[in-house]
Amino acid sequence: MSSESSQRLFRWQPYGGLGEVGMNCMLFRFGETAVPVDAGVLFADPNDFGIESLSVDYTEILETYRPRFWIFTHGHEDHIGAATSIVAASERLGLPPPKLLAPRFAAALMRERFKEDRRYPSARRYADLIETFEKGSRLALSADVDVTFVETRHSTPDSCSLAFEWRSPAAPLRVIHTADFKLDAGRFEDGTIETSAYRVFGDDPDFLFVDSTNSERPGHSVSELDVIPGLERLVSEAEGRVFVTLFASNVYRIAALLNIAARAGRHVSFAGRSLQNVFRLAGELGLFDETADVRGARVVEARELARLEPSRQLVICSGSQGETRSALRRLAAGEHSDFVLEPGDRVIFSSKLIPGNERPMGRLVNGLMKRGAEVLWGDEAKLRAGGPIHASGHARSEEIRELLRTLRPRQVIPVHGEFRQLRACADLALREGAAWGLEEADVHLAENGTQLSFAWEAGNWRLSRRDRSYEAPGRSLRFEDFACSSKDPFLRVRKRAASGGCLVVSLDLGGRCRVSAEGMWPEEGELAFDREELLAEIEGWVHSRYRLLTKSGARPAGRRQIEQEAAEELARFVKKQSGLRPFVLFHWMESP
Repeated sequence: MSSESSQRLFRWQPYGGLGEVGMNCMLFRFGETAVPVDAGVLFADPNDFGIESLSVDYTEILETYRPRFWIFTHGHEDHIGAATSIVAASERLGLPPPKLLAPRFAAALMRERFKEDRRYPSARRYADLIETFEKGSRLALSADVDVTFVETRHSTPDSCSLAFEWRSPAAPLRVIHTADFKLDAGRFEDGTIETSAYRVFGDDPDFLFVDSTNSERPGHSVSELDVIPGLERLVSEAEGRVFVTLFASNVYRIAALLNIAARAGRHVSFAGRSLQNVFRLAGELGLFDETADVRGARVVEARELARLEPSRQLVICSGSQGETRSALRRLAAGEHSDFVLEPGDRVIFSSKLIPGNERPMGRLVNGLMKRGAEVLWGDEAKLRAGGPIHASGHARSEEIRELLRTLRPRQVIPVHGEFRQLRACADLALREGAAWGLEEADVHLAENGTQLSFAWEAGNWRLSRRDRSYEAPGRSLRFEDFACSSKDPFLRVRKRAASGGCLVVSLDLGGRCRVSAEGMWPEEGELAFDREELLAEIEGWVHSRYRLLTKSGARPAGRRQIEQEAAEELARFVKKQSGLRPFVLFHWMESP
């Protein structure tokens, strides 16, 4: 494709967040102007070889498209959690990192992350790259592309939708990206946000990218104001200590709990670094002044709270999804430095289970109950409260209908959610859109790695090409203190050792050999093969190839290659003999 032709194309590619809930990242390309949006994480199961979370490997975006700006829509971890990876990848490539644009609360959370991220210590130097934009403002991203930051409602303050306008050589292009949104009639900072807020371009934008997370659920989403009575009932009727866990960045819910605690005569303490940071930053930014008057709340340190009667204590905890190092996880394990769960304590989940977190959540709830705590979560908590105790930040089907009817978009692309949610949103768009001529060819489903290209044809932007990557977009695997690429052989070694154990072959230049097996079979129990006989066969195999293993002499590089080939061959030999395929490691001993 010629450069002139590419300048007349609108292209969009999701790198994460489609077919999954988390790791959100997408790339808009208006001709030659590339605009990445969001950089989030997806939390991993703690059994996944020590991986805490995953994010997109941003190497391709940075190296291929060299974006000037990277936009963040709001402050949730699945949208900002991997921001430091952007500057780390830029540094690795020797490229200047893009400017990171975010609303004020998300920007504040990101700056904290840049100061503290142990995986990328050098990220601290790039904190000044994070720039704040005001809701309702308009910014020129290039000579012919502008973006307007549209105030929207979600479960964290300062959330924004994006309205892009491209003055292309072919025809003007107008794009609305809702990001995470809901239509909430309740009071937040300054009233309500209705569908009219999205009419930046009037009617019929060329594209509507719409949040699909709750598209399967009928009706309207629950308002944040509607959860207050149920939470107040569960807190006020408790006789002992109360622990409430929630998504850490939900300032509205924190404000509600502070007021509930004040009315119940309870003091409040925060358990979890993320929650402590959110409370401090929200106060510094004046967000509590805009959500609810919390001046009557009594927030104290953990030691001061412990001196009070249990009936006067309320602890707000992070870890509502069973995250590995969260406060609630440590409470369930009896490892928290400030709090110990006791019989009579009540733990309330003011949150929703994110799909994919079923196993860690099950372990978390079981751990809390083993400590003697009363655990209220899911439908049981709602029943006991007499109403909802959690409000989702995502629009349900009726809200999506309202938005569709208001904007009457020419084309719709569902985003953010598992495939069934994307499909439900697409079906909803087709049903509603029939009233203004929306057809099946105007509603596009995609998955991570798919690039959709649109060209101006016969008075409209039409899909001209759908490119599906042969591989899923690269992933960065985030461990506690470091990160690595999903394609790194390091992970293959961990998988092999986890599934087949480890076989260590110790050799010396005098011809001696010792074989030891770790994690390959239990100390007791029946096996389909004789263990000692298998070890003897392995020693015989090694002796038969001893000359090959020492062939490279003292040249380390040559020896490593021969050892890798021999390790694979030996692993296959063991697999054939026993059904086990271990990770094989050669170890050279000094000669006597």
